[in-house]
Amino acid sequence: MAKRRKTIPRLAEGELEILQMLWRENGVTILEAQKALDLPIGYTTVQTRLNRLVKKGIVKKTSARPGRYTAS
Repeated sequence: MAKRRKTIPRLAEGELEILQMLWRENGVTILEAQKALDLPIGYTTVQTRLNRLVKKGIVKKTSARPGRYTAS
């Protein structure tokens, strides 16, 4: 039986920026992430990118309100 290789998901440039910010900030809410990025980027865009990273298994989100995101 052949071993399955773990695939590394492809990341868009915006997702990489989010991930780098998460490594610096050590866990943020969406609003904190938007401010920490210091880019002209909308709240919903940050939210979408964070949720895509969660779906890819690279970022974790707490169930607390508001949710906090951390790099895995």
